[in-house]
Amino acid sequence: MTTIPVLRSNSRADLLAIPSYIFEFHPSESVVVIAMRENIVAFSARLEANWFETQFDQTANQLINASARLGSCHFLLLGYSKDLELAYIGVREAAEVLGMYRVSEALITNGSEYWSLPDGVGPVPYDPDTSPITAQAVYSGVNIAASREEAVAPVVEWDPPSEDVLCQALDDIQALLPDERLSLLQELIESDPPVGGEDALNLACLMMDEECAAAVLAALNMANAEVLWANLSAARRVTPIVAEPTVVSLLGLSSWLAGRGAQASACVEQMALLEPCHPIGGLLTRIHLGGIAPQEWECVIGEHG
Repeated sequence: MTTIPVLRSNSRADLLAIPSYIFEFHPSESVVVIAMRENIVAFSARLEANWFETQFDQTANQLINASARLGSCHFLLLGYSKDLELAYIGVREAAEVLGMYRVSEALITNGSEYWSLPDGVGPVPYDPDTSPITAQAVYSGVNIAASREEAVAPVVEWDPPSEDVLCQALDDIQALLPDERLSLLQELIESDPPVGGEDALNLACLMMDEECAAAVLAALNMANAEVLWANLSAARRVTPIVAEPTVVSLLGLSSWLAGRGAQASACVEQMALLEPCHPIGGLLTRIHLGGIAPQEWECVIGEHG
């Protein structure tokens, strides 16, 4: 989920272009739920088009929790699929979970045409590249990926170092005094431009130290999330396997705080396989399942601490 600036849309086709701006990739085989307060996106979530067949209870609870936290708002439901019947059912099921009376618009598209479910209008020709929303994304420097896989690659890709290189890095970290480790951690995690090479590996190795991991967790906030995300994503690429759960869980939290919803979800998915009971990963999962907004971070971390 994410919160983004005001978006000005003039047509239903513009509404279908909003998710590409939010998620930084063109959705396909998806149902997108967007909560609006006037023309401001307050919440967004992407579901698989067949979510009602595979994860109905979990997804419905997430939507209900998010809806309860949002209070007064209205929802846009957008279905993207070559299989229009699948998109229709996915959108209809989401509407029933959220409450039909709160849904202001429901659209489905096969990529080249769209239909409006409330009034039956369609098919209407549709080209997302011609939307002013897409133009706003380009103007704002948003790089829209062709797919979710491409968009989440920075938090998934893993190219661990050789054993010799890793052993040398671990020896170097172990030789430092606790205060020296924290000093190095601060330098690396706050680096701008992002770390790379040996520094990225050192940052990943520092995450094996519980005190260092706790320090990163305590430092995270919405203001610094983008910088920390860039450095943690570099560390994720080269992390030793023993540090992988901690790096991925912190990367997921920084993704969420930075408004990178797809990447945060990808980290949740990885943690389910890496270490489901990891303490920081558990916090990430609770936030994800609860539909909690980044603006609530201070309360969340206070309860966690």
